[in-house]
Amino acid sequence: MKSLLMALALVVLILSAGPAPGGAEGISPVVTTKWLAENMKDPRLVVTDIRRVEEYKEEHIPGSVSLTYNAWRTMEKGISCQLPPKDDIEDNLRSAGIDRDTVVVIVGKTDTDLDRAHPARVAWTMKYAGVANVAILDGGYSKWKAEGRPLAGGWTTAAPSSLRCAWNKDLLCSKDCLKEKAGRVTIVDTRIHSHFTGKVQDPGVRKKGHIPGSVNLPYTFAFKKDGTFQSRDRLAHRAVRAVGKDRKKEIVILCCTGRFSPTWWFMLSQVLGYEKVSIFDGSMEEWCADASAPLVEDR
Repeated sequence: MKSLLMALALVVLILSAGPAPGGAEGISPVVTTKWLAENMKDPRLVVTDIRRVEEYKEEHIPGSVSLTYNAWRTMEKGISCQLPPKDDIEDNLRSAGIDRDTVVVIVGKTDTDLDRAHPARVAWTMKYAGVANVAILDGGYSKWKAEGRPLAGGWTTAAPSSLRCAWNKDLLCSKDCLKEKAGRVTIVDTRIHSHFTGKVQDPGVRKKGHIPGSVNLPYTFAFKKDGTFQSRDRLAHRAVRAVGKDRKKEIVILCCTGRFSPTWWFMLSQVLGYEKVSIFDGSMEEWCADASAPLVEDR
């Protein structure tokens, strides 16, 4: 009985803590500023700052390299937020000294909703490119600076790597793929609730409403008011309410334009252990541009 009580106590402790460690990959998917400060000298570590170049030059975490967010997205066929060409992704990673076994920590800002969403978009792209050890700094540069930790100016140049990406196509779902799988996958729409229901026009798309059968899990639910991530326990509670407990079910995530959906892709797949999670990169912007694609509104 004593052993059983100790085991139960351990489970409670794990669930009440922050995001879980990354297991065999050797790094938690979300790292704290304390962890980063203590591991800065790890030769495997590459800290990537995705803020604007001007902000990076003014001050940044010492030793971090600049890989601004805009390098991780492109416009294609009128869709505003798409993956860049594979050669460009590979060049970005090589220029930062990132290889297949590099430990990467992504640093952004938490000033706005978009700022908070950007690191997960970059993390998803790196995972798509086959980089195994990718984490996000909880609270980002904003928290690091607020705590009075060291900052540097100027520019840090990394020794380029010779990375050859191994593309993980299972992380990406096209519009045609989603149409074909409709009714057999769980579609998660991460827009705010009023945009999901169609009660308020989403400025990022042409029509009101959502894909029939999709569920709503707003990206804002992943964050606390200060821009740091919610506890793993709170994230799990939100996830289970939206998609259930089955970690092996297939899930496709979308938003308005593809910029916000990676937040819950990251939480579900990297933090909570759901095994088959992909992103419809064109999201509702591409879906609503197709006259044959069905939509429903909540009345």
